[in-house]
Amino acid sequence: FLEVLARLFLGAPQALPALLAPETEQQQQQDGSSSSNGIGGTSLQRFIDCWLLVASATFLEELLGVGHMAMLGRFRRRIAAAALSRLISEGVLPVSILLERPERLTRLATVMIKVCDEVDRYAGDLSHLDGLDFEQELNSDYVLAARLALSRGDAVRHLDVFTTFQTALGTLANSAGGEAGLMNVIAAGSAGTTSQAELQELQPMVSALLHGTLQQRLAAEKAAAEARRQEIAQRGLALPEWADVEDDMM
Repeated sequence: FLEVLARLFLGAPQALPALLAPETEQQQQQDGSSSSNGIGGTSLQRFIDCWLLVASATFLEELLGVGHMAMLGRFRRRIAAAALSRLISEGVLPVSILLERPERLTRLATVMIKVCDEVDRYAGDLSHLDGLDFEQELNSDYVLAARLALSRGDAVRHLDVFTTFQTALGTLANSAGGEAGLMNVIAAGSAGTTSQAELQELQPMVSALLHGTLQQRLAAEKAAAEARRQEIAQRGLALPEWADVEDDMM
């Protein structure tokens, strides 16, 4: 469901209003909502809440290290955050939906940073899929092989998530009173759900993404973490492969 809608929004963001039936004035009064949020009213707010919930969810199998579930999780986060960003950038999704409910913006920003941090792993996922053996791993399934072949031209594969997210954050910042206003909304949205330490890590990452420097920052942090791992390994205290220092951020 999410993948189908996300692909639709990436290609035709204007399709969102048609998917949400307009609410009557009586329905809005019963729900305590107003028409200030434009399209869809309460139905739009519920839609966004569900979308963010699914986008940010991490399933147990992924936490346990099940390879294919981890791949699906990375794809789900990537396409969900990209589609929502496109709706924001194109002006289809009212920014008030996120700014007036800060916890939504904080959740979206967290997913954006995670997706950016997973770019290298996502590239590895694609390499793995492209290298699957037709007989041994695909069980000579011509339909599955054809789907994988078609996926090589998939727009989601070649999406520049850094630029996509930067544009959406720029739109939000313009409506929030600049970068400082955006950070204040994120801080408000983290109250009660995010520790001060986590917030202090999230905000600089969001700022770097907004200014187009996050990719370089992440690369530098990963290089420093790898250098530290090699240094410890040389001392006979090798870290396990999964112990990525940068993952502590999430």
